[in-house]
Formats: sequence, C-alpha cells, structure tokens
Amino acid sequence: LFFRPVVEEGSDVIFIVDYEGLILYCNNAIKDLGYSESFIIGKNFFDFIEPSILPEFKKNFDQITQKRFSESVEFQFKCKDKSYAYFEFNSINLKQKDGLDGLILDCRDISQRKRDAEELLRAQKAKELFLANISHEIRTPINGIAGMADLLSQNPSAEDQTLYLKAIKTAAENLKVIINDILDL
Repeated sequence: LFFRPVVEEGSDVIFIVDYEGLILYCNNAIKDLGYSESFIIGKNFFDFIEPSILPEFKKNFDQITQKRFSESVEFQFKCKDKSYAYFEFNSINLKQKDGLDGLILDCRDISQRKRDAEELLRAQKAKELFLANISHEIRTPINGIAGMADLLSQNPSAEDQTLYLKAIKTAAENLKVIINDILDL
C-alpha cells in the first residue's frame, strides 16, 4: 500500500507487459502521452513503438525476458497525437521474482535530453563549419602575403616590386577586415 501512490502518481510511465508485449497495467502518467489507462490496457506495447526501430527493439525485448532486470533501454513511443516521445526504461522480470511471464517497465521520458543532444550536435557541426570557413578566409590573404614576400626576396624589377608591395598591402587589408569581423562576431 505504501508504494501505490508512488507508482500511481509518479512522473515515470509504469507498464506491466507480458512476454508477448500485451499491456496488463499502466499508471496515471500515461495521460501525459494523451492516453487513458482504460484505452492502453489490453493493447500491445509493440504497436506503440516507432516502426523503424521495432525489429531491433523486439530483439532486445526478447533478450530482456531472459534477464532479472535491464537498465536504460531506449525506444520511441507513439503519443496519441501521432508524435513520438523518446523514453528509456529499466525493467524487472516478474518471472524471476513472482513466477509470472511479464515485465515491469519503468519508463522515463528522455525527449528533452535527446533534443539537447541533437542541438549540441547541430552546434558542434556549425562550429566546425565556421572554423573551416574562417580558416580558409584567413589563409588566403596570408598565402598571398607570403607568396608576394617570397617574390620580393628574388630581387625583382622596380616595377614588379611596386606590384608585389601593392598585392601585400591589399592582402594585409583583407586580413585585417577578416580579423575585425571575427572579433566583432
């Protein structure tokens, strides 16, 4: 009796499913996904799993039925609005505990964690692209300066010296603009 309020009113979605995936029980947290308990009980858990991951999920589920408990099994569960929420569950095998062919699945919503990870990956890619572009933009005028300085060291004619110095000055000005833009950014 002490544990009933924790299970019934907890934020994690708690399922009891048999080894075939039939949902025998779920707590009130299922309402966060748009379902009522009466709607979900008697349905097959696998019918709510995102189709592209279902074969791998079923394979993992079969392995879980052989273990006493499992941790951090990730999956996507279909909400009533047809979107998919990311969850991970820890399971307790009732066969090992009570001799019943079923599992208790304590499912925690990890959608925000997944969104954060995706945003972090997008930011990392943007940073890499930014650095690649900046690197190119900086190297171009530096290569121009180095190339013209090398040509100047070969004792060119006065006319060529003027041309090379003008190219060095232009490349240096371009580099200054790029560095100022980076600093402003």
